[in-house]
Amino acid sequence: MKRRAEILIIILFTAVYGGLLIYFARDVAAAIRESVRLCLYTIIPSLYAFMVLSSFIISTGIYTVLSKPFSFLSRKIFHIPTRFFSIFLLASAAGYPVGAKLLSSLVKSGDLDNDTAADMQCFCYSGGPAFFCGAVSLTLFDNISLGFLIFGVIFTVNIICGIIIGLRKPVPPAFDPVKIEVKVTVQKFLTAVTDGGKSILIMCGIIIFFSSFTAILDRLGFFTIISLAFSGNLGISNADGETLIKSVVEINNILSLSRGQHHFLPAVTALLSFGGVCVLMQILQFSGGYIKFIKFILYRIFAAVVCFFLTKTVLILFPSLTAVLADTVNGGFTKGTPIPAIFLIFMSIILLTFEINTKRKRLNSL
Repeated sequence: MKRRAEILIIILFTAVYGGLLIYFARDVAAAIRESVRLCLYTIIPSLYAFMVLSSFIISTGIYTVLSKPFSFLSRKIFHIPTRFFSIFLLASAAGYPVGAKLLSSLVKSGDLDNDTAADMQCFCYSGGPAFFCGAVSLTLFDNISLGFLIFGVIFTVNIICGIIIGLRKPVPPAFDPVKIEVKVTVQKFLTAVTDGGKSILIMCGIIIFFSSFTAILDRLGFFTIISLAFSGNLGISNADGETLIKSVVEINNILSLSRGQHHFLPAVTALLSFGGVCVLMQILQFSGGYIKFIKFILYRIFAAVVCFFLTKTVLILFPSLTAVLADTVNGGFTKGTPIPAIFLIFMSIILLTFEINTKRKRLNSL
């Protein structure tokens, strides 16, 4: 009986949603066009190369080498084996779903168990400095420094979450008993390119779908009703209140806040730490089932609250931060930062050089 009720609810929801898609077709189409533009000009330039790089790092075993300098922090602070610390660093530098993708790859390879992956997902989660500096800080505040502030606060709070999670775990041994062979080949690089393409396509698909969902809720007055309930008490406009609520659903809506309003910075940092429902769905998709969703949500809510008050404290102690403007908006960070592409080209050169040297050794041995 319960199963039938669940199926009936799903059918009704699907029918109603399909009807609303038709009724609000113009608004949905406009929202989807905007989300496609966002994917083309912000998401893909910022994340695609990192998706490829992360897949390559896992498949070749390079992540174990990258982790070695951080043995003390990994074992003594986070209480995780040394070879996994680079996952935290890469997830922090790349963007929200990259951490989930890295952890999922390690689980599938058998190098990481589900429980450790679920714990690490709680703090291997960030929007990345390229997004914070290039999109958020310049768009909202014309101030690159605030982008680094946002990243620094979220990075610090993620460390706090990692420490808390690690408290109940024993300190791993100094010498890792698991030996992962580092093997670099051109084929692994090409596979990583294909895998990165699939991942970015999935990510953009989820973003585009949520844009239609947000457009329908907006036309139904959902965001207006909630905004009216709290915006007046907080001294903000109803439009900004609606934008903050929309950002809980899809984080990129945060770019529509009123410009130059520095009092929004604590709320912006908190929302970026949480990520939004759309990002959470991306994490579920990339995790492949290892994630403990309730635990993950509780830690991200905790992180968002701490980020809010920590940002507020920093602004009180250093009020001059909001007065430092970027010298040029067009000459500094951009939404499509070239840093990932540079890393990708650099890695390609290394791969080709490695392959050429391997072939030469084979020829010399003949």
